[in-house]
Amino acid sequence: MKRPTVSATTRTILLSLAGVLLLYSLAGFWLLPAVLSSQIPKLAQQKLNRTALIDNIRFNPFSLELTVNGFAIHNRDDSPFVGFERLYVDLALLKSVMNLSLTLNQASLEGPVVQVTRHKRGDFNFSDLLPQDQAQPEPEKNADDKLFPIVITQVDLSKGKLGWEDHFHAQARKESIYQLELDLSNLSTRENEHSQLVFSMDIQSGGSLQWRGNLSLNPLLSDGHIKLSQVSFPRLWELFLQDAVAFEIIKGSELIEADYRLSDSKAGLQLLVDNGVVDIDAVQIAEKGSQEPVIALPDFRLSGIAFDLHNKTVKIADIKGKDALFKAWLDPDGNLNYQALFAASGEQQSGNQAKPSAAGQETPWRLTADRLALQNFALQFSDQTLPKPTQINLTNVNLSSQDLSNKSGSLLPIELAMTVNDGGKINITGETVIDPFTANLKVNANQVAIGDFQAYIDQALRLDIVSGLFNLQADIAMQRLENQALAIRLQGNSDIQDFVSQDRIANQDFVTWRRLALNNININLADNRYEIETITLEHPYARVLIRKDKSVNLTDALIPKTETETETETPAEQTQATSEQPAPTFKIGRIEMSEGESDFADLSLILPFSAHINRLQGGVDGISSQQNAVAKIALAGTVEGLAPVDIEGSISPYRGDYEFKLDFRGMPMPTITPYMAEFAGRKIEKGNMSLKLQYTLQDNQLTASNKLLINQLVLGDKVENPKAVSLPLDLAIALLEDSDGKIVLDVPITGSLDNPKFSVSGIIVDALVNVITKIASSPFNALASLIDSDGDISRISFPAGKTLLTKEQQDKLNELAKALSDRPKLQLEVKGTAFSELDWPALREEALNQQLRQIRANELNRDREKKLTAENIQLNDEQYRRLLADLFIREYPQLAERSFFGTPRLIDPQMGDFYRVAKSRLAADIPPDNERLRKLAAKRAQAIARHLLDRGIAVERLFLLDVAVDPGKAAESADSLLNLTVR
Repeated sequence: MKRPTVSATTRTILLSLAGVLLLYSLAGFWLLPAVLSSQIPKLAQQKLNRTALIDNIRFNPFSLELTVNGFAIHNRDDSPFVGFERLYVDLALLKSVMNLSLTLNQASLEGPVVQVTRHKRGDFNFSDLLPQDQAQPEPEKNADDKLFPIVITQVDLSKGKLGWEDHFHAQARKESIYQLELDLSNLSTRENEHSQLVFSMDIQSGGSLQWRGNLSLNPLLSDGHIKLSQVSFPRLWELFLQDAVAFEIIKGSELIEADYRLSDSKAGLQLLVDNGVVDIDAVQIAEKGSQEPVIALPDFRLSGIAFDLHNKTVKIADIKGKDALFKAWLDPDGNLNYQALFAASGEQQSGNQAKPSAAGQETPWRLTADRLALQNFALQFSDQTLPKPTQINLTNVNLSSQDLSNKSGSLLPIELAMTVNDGGKINITGETVIDPFTANLKVNANQVAIGDFQAYIDQALRLDIVSGLFNLQADIAMQRLENQALAIRLQGNSDIQDFVSQDRIANQDFVTWRRLALNNININLADNRYEIETITLEHPYARVLIRKDKSVNLTDALIPKTETETETETPAEQTQATSEQPAPTFKIGRIEMSEGESDFADLSLILPFSAHINRLQGGVDGISSQQNAVAKIALAGTVEGLAPVDIEGSISPYRGDYEFKLDFRGMPMPTITPYMAEFAGRKIEKGNMSLKLQYTLQDNQLTASNKLLINQLVLGDKVENPKAVSLPLDLAIALLEDSDGKIVLDVPITGSLDNPKFSVSGIIVDALVNVITKIASSPFNALASLIDSDGDISRISFPAGKTLLTKEQQDKLNELAKALSDRPKLQLEVKGTAFSELDWPALREEALNQQLRQIRANELNRDREKKLTAENIQLNDEQYRRLLADLFIREYPQLAERSFFGTPRLIDPQMGDFYRVAKSRLAADIPPDNERLRKLAAKRAQAIARHLLDRGIAVERLFLLDVAVDPGKAAESADSLLNLTVR
């Protein structure tokens, strides 16, 4: 059989096809991988200035499968940058042709690694790869533009890792995100085609992210579920926040998960979140460098969160928290610790702050919450501004509300309950509106211990509160109207039960009562109106004691204003503060007392005297701020349980008129022996006394009637008292006593209070003797009593470093001027004083300014023939800061330096603001200047003299003594001294 033959043409074609196939195979299997392997490192070096490494590249030209193994790009310092273990791409050529799209059966990336590093100077390991900041015209968008059709049946990313290193700070910080896993099915750029997405990753320091959903690229659309859990808050703080905030997160993690839907439409990017949960677990926040938490949130949860970006709404079904603890305190300067804790580490310049948009241009966000429940919260508050720091603890704080909304006019119901210092209970219920702000609340406070606030009481009273429980039941209404202060109105009842106070000298009961009740309180702060229907006082007790030195325990309990006030308002500030409100008005319907008692003792007499008043009851009616108001008094009791006493009267506060009637009946006269011994040097052996006293003051004219009935008076032994008035008492008794052994005396007293003239009797003589004694021993005290002044007018106080007289001191000098005008034989000596410890701290800042002006003058005088003096130099802010910085760096090189750019800075930034520290340190270095202090003292004396001259005091009656700097012992206030002499 003859074999078939192949023609030369056919053989040529077959050989050509075989050659082409062979060349294609060689180009695909060998040439293309070889070219890519050699060119990619070169391109990396040329374009990126980095080294690229590739283990091998394989390409199957028939199945169109590409595999790249062991790819890595190193940083310029040869450290790892990016890379992967294996890249696999499978191109489906037939499907691409049939579908007219680029179709991949699979795109797989194994072991991708990215290392991000921030260097010490603040740039990143990829900073040189970023494009220059040049404005590029944005390409015009065409509505007909369509995405190139790409279809990838399966996208896989596995074993990915992202590393982070930060060398910018003193201590390097590292973090890794690993197990990056991505699974995308049917990824396509064709319209309305969806792919399924699964993504997860883990954080080395704790926490993970899981993401499942659907993804469409044309148009952009994604929905699914995201869950972020167990991320370490301390690690986040360490990596990103510790240099930006003043607090430290020492514990805590979270759980955040939600369903979402993201889409891109003509209206813009739309994001919907549903079924969201934010669960904060065991968070603890402390001051930097401290492991003692000031905020502890063991369990805080937001659930049922719904978020709508387009409609700007956030809805929360439940807000829950429990067992949280807050520790707060006021430092000695009055700053709340949270102010510094949550203050930004660097303040932005005002020019960089975002400006609010014009009203009405942007729809506000709408926030709503269905339920709020905070359980068992606690606040530990310490007030360190007081001489004796005090602690107030609020525990079992429970707050609940529902249907919360920031919509204008929305009612927010509130239920708040708490325990005060493990004893008192406070409950608040009601409703409030945020915008415009209004609130209607019911407040119920029960058994709150007053003694827990002893440190605040110490600011005004020298009393120890042994017991006392405060109660309040009130309705409080608050409202803020536009451009007006907050209006507050309170209506309710209050009482203090079982109150006991003790004085700190005798350690005895001072004032006590079983119950003090304020009934039907009506307070309106906006109208400055205060009304109480009745005040009832049950079983009150007061101890009144006149000591040997004539001091009274009642005044001992009060702390003078000069001991507690640190800074007073100027008259202009007072006028401005009071002019905005109407004048205060008050009204008390009735004050009622039952079963009152009092112990009275006078130890200043030759023979001590004491008496006990009990069964005191009655009341006061009609106390009011109305100018025609008249308060009526009616009280009744007994002395030592034997002698009845009745007190009746009326007072007209605005007219200054009053009328009193005191009726003592059958008082045993031996009880007043101490007064008789003090006055006349005799004891009383026997006798009863009835005394009726009636005082009337009208138009500043006093009319007094003192009717005395003495029955069976028998004088006793003499008492050695050289101060006793020498009177023929035995003869007087013999002449005055009737046949029944009774003596009737009527001692009328009339005269003007401005210039009192009294009909002299034994009681008045005794009063005059006491007045004369006091005048001789203490002329200024006597003068003060004559002008009805309670202050010490022998000293005139000045604010530290100042020569201006305050309103209080001007009033004292006005009173003194009036007294001097009425007493022309008196002269006044003025001794100006200044004190290093009190005044110099206020003067040394000006001394520092003088020093800086002198430095500036020296700079200017280098090139000037006519020299400038420091007094003619005015420093602007820039010059002041430059000179201050230069001087501080020169004087304290161990504390400050200039940066590379010449900016002054503290070596230890924790010290605070550079200029504040520099100013404080340099000013503190300037020693007290005795000459400057003497000038201050002289100006103070001149200020006192000028004020008195302006009030009509002749210059020849005023003498300025040599000034004194730091006279005597350490002073508590800058007092210039006055002294009275006789012409």
